[in-house]
Amino acid sequence: MACQNWRKLLLIAVIIQAISGPCVALDLQNVLVVETPKKNEEPSKLTIVHKPDSVSMVKEIQSIPAHDISPVITLALGLTPTQGVHWKGLRVGNIFKRPSANVLIAVTDVPIDHVNSIIAIITLDNKFGIDHSYTSYRVDESAKTVTGNAFLDMVHGPNKENVATYVSNVFEKKPLTVSISASYEVAQAGFGNQGKSFSMFLDGLDEKFHVASPSDDHLFDSLSASKEATLKEFEKFNFGKDVHFNVEKKLMIVTLPDDKKIPFDMNKRSDYIFFAEIFTMLKSLEIIKANKDLIHDDAPDVYTYSISSIKALDMEHGKDSNQVHAAIRVLHHVVPKIYKSFNEMYDGEALIELLSRGSSGRLVFERPEQAKKMYEHVKPHLHVQGTNMVNGICHSLNGLLNLFGSKAKIDCHGQSSDARVGRSLMAAATTNSPLTEKNFLKRLNISPVYTSDYPVIFNIILWLMIILAIGLYVTAAVMWDMDPGRDSIIYRMTSQRIKTD
Repeated sequence: MACQNWRKLLLIAVIIQAISGPCVALDLQNVLVVETPKKNEEPSKLTIVHKPDSVSMVKEIQSIPAHDISPVITLALGLTPTQGVHWKGLRVGNIFKRPSANVLIAVTDVPIDHVNSIIAIITLDNKFGIDHSYTSYRVDESAKTVTGNAFLDMVHGPNKENVATYVSNVFEKKPLTVSISASYEVAQAGFGNQGKSFSMFLDGLDEKFHVASPSDDHLFDSLSASKEATLKEFEKFNFGKDVHFNVEKKLMIVTLPDDKKIPFDMNKRSDYIFFAEIFTMLKSLEIIKANKDLIHDDAPDVYTYSISSIKALDMEHGKDSNQVHAAIRVLHHVVPKIYKSFNEMYDGEALIELLSRGSSGRLVFERPEQAKKMYEHVKPHLHVQGTNMVNGICHSLNGLLNLFGSKAKIDCHGQSSDARVGRSLMAAATTNSPLTEKNFLKRLNISPVYTSDYPVIFNIILWLMIILAIGLYVTAAVMWDMDPGRDSIIYRMTSQRIKTD
C-alpha cells in the first residue's frame, strides 16, 4: 500500500469499563491498525463580514496564518500585540477612532457552501453602510500548532494569550468580554479571566450551561438554569419563523424549504445541546442590550460566540441526516441575527468576523465496511507506542474521569494508574460537592495572569522601595546621633544676639 497518500488511524489502547465495572487488561496482540486515505478537508475560512471605516483590509491577499488571527484582531482594535504580526493584509487606519468592539462568530462542521449562504444573508443588511464586497481569507493551518489544536490557535494566538485577556489588561479590567460555546475548551479560549469577563459553557453531567466570571457581577446568572427550566424558556423563545417547539412531546420542529418537518428530540443530548447553545447566545444578547451602560465606555469589548454543537448532531444522526440539514437551516437565521444585534448595539462600530471550519470526517462514516470489520475483532482502544506514553494517557484519562465524578477505572497494559485531577474551567475541588456558581471560582484554581510589563514594573517598585528604605535609615541614624548644642548654630546663640543679627 502506498504510504504517500495514506495515514494511520490509531485506535483506543485503554479499555474503559462501565461506571461500576472491573478493570480489564488489554491484550496487545489484538491491536489492529486501520489505514484510511487522507481526506480532502474543507479549508477554514475567515470572513470580515463588517468593519468600521477605521479598519482597512487588503483584499488581494488570499490567506492568513491561523496563529496570526488573534494578533491581527488585537492590532485592528488599535493595540500593539505582544507578538509580531507577519501578515500583510491589515492596512493602517484611523488611529484616533478604533472599533468599539470585536465580535468573532465561529462555526464548525458546517459545509462551506452553507457558510457562503449565511454570509450572503448578512450582507443584505445595508443599514450601516456595509461594504457588500466583504473580505474572505483562507486560513493557513500548515504551521505547527501552539495549543495542539489548530482551531484554538486561531483564538489564542502564538503566545496563548487571547484577545479578551490582553484587552482587559490594557484597559484595566473595564472591557466587557463574553465567550459562549457548548465546548468548554473553546469557551475557555475566549475567556478574559479578569474584570467584566464572562464565559458560558455546557456541563456534560447535568446538561446545563455554567457561567464563569472573576467578578461579583451576576449579569448572566439567569442563563445558568437547569434543563427543565431551559425547556420552559423554549416554549416562548423565538428561534426563527421555521422553528416551533412541541411542549407535550418535547420536540423542536424545524420546517425545511420543501415543507418537510424535521423533529429534534429534547430528550436526546445532542439535539438539546444544539438548541441550548443557540438559546444561550441569543439570550445573552438580550441581557447585553438591557445593560447598555456596560458597553458605552472608552474600552473596546470582545465577544467570542462559537457554535460547536453541529458535530454532536453529526455523530448522533449522520453527516447527511435531516437533522444536520435542519440545524444548518436554523443557523441561517441565528448567525445573521447575532451579527445584526451587535451592529445595532455598537452603531456599526464593531469589527465582526465569521470563522468557519469544516468537518474532518470520521472513519465510521467514510469507510463503513472497514469500520465494521474492525469493531468485530477489536474492542475500542487507543494504540500507543512506548510505556511512557501509556502511563501519561492513564494519568490523563483517570484525571478526566475524576473530574466528572465518574467511578470508572482504567487499566493500561495491565497496570493500574493513580488518578490525577486536571485543571480547566470544569475543574472542581472535590468530586462529591455540587458545582454551583457561588463556589465555582474557588474551584477554578486559575493562576494569576501577568503581562510582559510585570517584571519591569516589579523591578521599578522593588528598587524604589529599597532606595527609600536606605534613605530613611541613613536619615534616622544621623538624626539619632545629632547633638543640638554642638551641631546646630541655633542653640549656640542667645536670643538677644539672634534679635541683633
